[in-house]
Amino acid sequence: MESRKIFSIIILLLILTAGTPGSSPGRIRVLGSPAGGPDLKVDSAVFFPQPVAGLRTRMIVTVSNKGSPVKQLFWVSVKWGGCQLVNGTYGLDGGATASILFYPLFLQAGKYSLEVTVDPYGEVMETDETNNVLVLWQEVILPKAGGVKAPPTELDFESEEAVWGYIGNLPSGEPSMHALPDYVLMGRLDPNDPNSPFEAQGETSACGTTSLAGILRYLSKKDSSVYNHNIIDTWVRGGGEIDVYSEGFSLADYARGKGFEARVYVDGTFEDVKRFIDMGIPVEMCITTDGSHDEMNVLNGHWIVAVCYWEDMNYGTMIGYYNPWGHLSAIPQRRFELYWTEQNLLGITLWNRFYVAICNKPAPPDMPPSNAGALEKYHGALVEGVSIFLNELGSSIRMIKSGDAGEKIKGLGLLIGTVIFGSMLLIPVSLTLVAEWVWEGIKAAAELIWEGIKALGCKLFGWGCKSKKEYFYYFYSSSPSCECSSLLNDMVRVEAVGYIFTSQVGDAVPVYEYAEVDEQTREVIRYFVSTDPNLPETGAPGVRRFLYGRLGYLNKSEIQGVPNEKLVDYLKTYGIDYDASVSNLWVSQYYLEGSKILWMFNMTSETSWRAFLSPDEAGGTKTFPYVAVDYKGESRGYHFTRDYVVGYVHYNHLRGTAPLYRFYDPDKEEFYLTTDLNDEPKELRPVREMVFSGVVGYVFLEQKPGTVPLYKYHAHEKGAHYLFTTKEIESDKFTRLGVIGYVYEYEEDCTVPLWLFCFRQVKEE
Repeated sequence: MESRKIFSIIILLLILTAGTPGSSPGRIRVLGSPAGGPDLKVDSAVFFPQPVAGLRTRMIVTVSNKGSPVKQLFWVSVKWGGCQLVNGTYGLDGGATASILFYPLFLQAGKYSLEVTVDPYGEVMETDETNNVLVLWQEVILPKAGGVKAPPTELDFESEEAVWGYIGNLPSGEPSMHALPDYVLMGRLDPNDPNSPFEAQGETSACGTTSLAGILRYLSKKDSSVYNHNIIDTWVRGGGEIDVYSEGFSLADYARGKGFEARVYVDGTFEDVKRFIDMGIPVEMCITTDGSHDEMNVLNGHWIVAVCYWEDMNYGTMIGYYNPWGHLSAIPQRRFELYWTEQNLLGITLWNRFYVAICNKPAPPDMPPSNAGALEKYHGALVEGVSIFLNELGSSIRMIKSGDAGEKIKGLGLLIGTVIFGSMLLIPVSLTLVAEWVWEGIKAAAELIWEGIKALGCKLFGWGCKSKKEYFYYFYSSSPSCECSSLLNDMVRVEAVGYIFTSQVGDAVPVYEYAEVDEQTREVIRYFVSTDPNLPETGAPGVRRFLYGRLGYLNKSEIQGVPNEKLVDYLKTYGIDYDASVSNLWVSQYYLEGSKILWMFNMTSETSWRAFLSPDEAGGTKTFPYVAVDYKGESRGYHFTRDYVVGYVHYNHLRGTAPLYRFYDPDKEEFYLTTDLNDEPKELRPVREMVFSGVVGYVFLEQKPGTVPLYKYHAHEKGAHYLFTTKEIESDKFTRLGVIGYVYEYEEDCTVPLWLFCFRQVKEE
């Protein structure tokens, strides 16, 4: 199957990496241009958001034509240092303007001189060639807490939202934005008033009915006097008296009863959700707020409404939604998929990735029919029965609490009938549970007996003896931390403190970090910073202090010409102890030659956080947790270990380079590199049917001085079918299939290492 997500990302990447003409290498000044011809001019170049070191940003260049129309393709280039980006547009009328998008990446913080040139190759004959260049200075800042967003260390939807924040209208001109028309009205009490507040669910957690009310108001343009969660609660839940899960089939039935089209789906994918958004259809999705898979996670169920999605250059696909907690929000799809999972009741899996699509009638002809099968409908009936039981129970409570004597008597009778109905309802539930438990016991016993027979056969006759075999899988990235902010040693990278020198310069002094360890538990209690490499072990009882290592060198006075901050300000903020020797040390906020970023980490424990400093963005570790991809509701995680640098690749597009795409085949659980979007590896899916997993850099298609071939090898043993490396492997375990590009052997300007990570799996077979 072809993925719409891949197509949308590829289109965005093709904009980013638009090819450059193979004509003259430099700008040609055309003499004697005809009077009354075109006159192209660079008007402005703006960034959104402000560039952050290590993260791609969006740059919009505005070009105008002061002369006659341009009827051909023309190019715009952005240059700084040895880096260059090129993009183009076709044609521009006289007096008109055009916006050209670029996605530059700056590795270091500081001020950059950028040269923006329209028609850099002199292919358009213009009346004025002197206004084609705009030179500007742009500040690039360090990643700070709040600027670079690290997900929460534990799954909690409320904490997740606090990290990623709320949304309103996205900036106009967002090229990858897909949204329901006027989606900002979703959830408003009066959809005809853009200033009306959102409806928020009540204390009884009426998330499903509140979400449904928002959808029906949005579709009908009627206000909350017609559709609100209190009205729908009376029909779907316990009327506000009972705090009960909003069952999806009942929500759909209510919407259909009001004249809307409502269809129920299971085993959903984000491609399904995006397709509905593209059709203008709201999707009510059921998630678990703690991302758990336990036997009663339906109790943590929560309904939201998906309303938009877009591609973010830093965080991938973002999913925007109306949360009945009373706001619009958005989180990355790769995080959202951890919460949209199966739902269990008393150990019974009710359904997986459950959602309801609702629209006005008639439904679009390409709206797929409900795919809920007999099992889901049975489970739905089961939950609906529980819901009916609780609804009736709520109704009886309301009657009994009323002041009318007749209503009290009716309520008492209804209460007795409801209890009887509830008792009968438990019979099929109990039988189902008993049957599942018996079946699981039979399977476990059979497996145990079979394993015993095989072990005996191996021992007596040598039949079916198992041996341990190794399987290797590979991941490729330009990030030394495997693109993870959370590391295996329980550290989370929080922010960049500033730049620290790797050797002594000027009046810089060495800075050391100590670990203070509880002698009884052997756990690190805290970290301590000093310029003294020979501090006493410690004066605190039961605590020993160990020299962890030298962080680097910092100046005792401010460095002129760059912004500086005091180290102690960070130490105080994050609770790292220090002595007086570091009280006057300064940290540069711009890159200086011979310096590298000093990172702040938080280390988790059962009781507290412990701040930690390191100039290594991977926090000293070589092995990282990495959820490769979520496929059909299953998050597949591996522990990849950093192995070696394959070579060096450009991190921005240069002339003669092509993007090195990374794809993931969910069937073979394998990452694959290619520069060809029509590539069809033999044992894997065609790349257009794989899951897009990012661009790891840009490689030359023809060999340049200093570059070496990046080979593709086919592996003959189990595990990964393909290996990409610059090494010339002479082994009967691999067959070389050719060269996919050329990378630098050593670091050059505007390049980063291409790391190879390895996942080693040992199986008994």
